[in-house]
Amino acid sequence: GGFLPSILGFAILPFFWSIQEALMTAELGTAIPESAGGVAWVEEAFGTKAAFLAGYLGWIAGATDNAIYPVLFMEYLL
Repeated sequence: GGFLPSILGFAILPFFWSIQEALMTAELGTAIPESAGGVAWVEEAFGTKAAFLAGYLGWIAGATDNAIYPVLFMEYLL
């Protein structure tokens, strides 16, 4: 117990995830130098249909994520 393991988990564990994610993104970014980013990587690996789906779902997720914050903030205030 206690709160120390939780604080250490929140402070330290994201670095393990971020380092791996950054290295993977850097490697794919240099291997496939296109401005499309993840969509180009998915297209290279799985084809155009999967790339379209990845791009579309990423766009929907971003729009939904950005739209929910004002609603949650107003709900918090009221």
